[in-house]
Amino acid sequence: MLSGWNKMPPKWDYPPMSMNEPTMVIEDGVIPRRVRRPLDLVRLVGAVAAIAAILTFATIAVETVSGLDADVADSASKLPSFVALIVGVTSGFSQLLLPTGLAVTMLNARRGRLLAEATSAFIVAAILAVVLTSVARSASSQDFWFALAGTKDRTFDPLQPLLSGIFAFVTVSRLRGSIARISATILALTLLADLISGNFTVAAQAVSVLIGWAIGLAFRYAIGTPTVRPRGIAIANLLTASGFPINVLRATGSTDRGRRYAAVTTIGERIQVVVFDRDLEGAGVLPRWWRILRLRDEDALGGWSMRETVERAALMAYAGNEAGAPVPRLRLVKTLGSDAAVLAYDWVDGPTFETMVKTEEEITDEMLDSAWSGLEQLHKHGIAH
Repeated sequence: MLSGWNKMPPKWDYPPMSMNEPTMVIEDGVIPRRVRRPLDLVRLVGAVAAIAAILTFATIAVETVSGLDADVADSASKLPSFVALIVGVTSGFSQLLLPTGLAVTMLNARRGRLLAEATSAFIVAAILAVVLTSVARSASSQDFWFALAGTKDRTFDPLQPLLSGIFAFVTVSRLRGSIARISATILALTLLADLISGNFTVAAQAVSVLIGWAIGLAFRYAIGTPTVRPRGIAIANLLTASGFPINVLRATGSTDRGRRYAAVTTIGERIQVVVFDRDLEGAGVLPRWWRILRLRDEDALGGWSMRETVERAALMAYAGNEAGAPVPRLRLVKTLGSDAAVLAYDWVDGPTFETMVKTEEEITDEMLDSAWSGLEQLHKHGIAH
């Protein structure tokens, strides 16, 4: 049952419920309908940097790039003609059918807004490829044009607007499962067919793909993408299946990596639940890189991917308990599908220092001594700086 924050008292004073009563889940505001994924921004920066690197290298190392294109063309010429024909025909039809098929799939799933966003990204990416081709034709040096087009003829169009548009469309669609695998196969056949045909250089193909990918990522980050975070009821079901039958699961806030919940089991046991969401992979990447550069040390902010973050959190909890430090005992670590991971800790009663300062409660010397003693234990065992 989903309910609002005002439906429950502010403190943990509700009585244990029976096993037959439904689980109560309260999670207003912790799962947005759309999310800007930090990893999309990182990938966008990487795509733009890759485009610049490819064009720069192609301009500086013209002979190397031309030699690579010649090697590819020579290898393609040795393929049986019927293979090249099959790949070419399949690729041509696939480029027309793939966006159409994805559009029908999204309409059937009632995802009209996502279809509109993907179509807009397709159009923008295709137009950008055309504009860049026009700019390169009129303003680039002879070496740059030859590296990009493979010919000195400036009437030729080296970039592929359709290919850029398809990659942008697929990126915004954020495909998953079998549809993602089929789409990846079709796009791979398309690139292979273009290489076999010899009509496009490797540099031009790479730039066309990266333009589409970059535009798709820009759309995803600018307007957000539908979240795939599992709801609270799925978390409660996972805890119940793992030996913690939950009666009440209440969200206590969001973090830069996920969410926090407070839970009560059927026997009245309290549990603190931390959820790491894959949607938030890459959060805090700039401070992390700055810390690595400044301290010349390994990443100490919890890992890059969701898996690394979970492993780091679990390791810290186990190490803290082994050191005898006053840290909550980790009771459970489990993944929830491919989009989240759940950690359950013993519940610790009492406010934080931050809360006490805000409410102007007295912080006694005994509290400070206890806190510093716990930190000293972590220092001695190399767990905390």
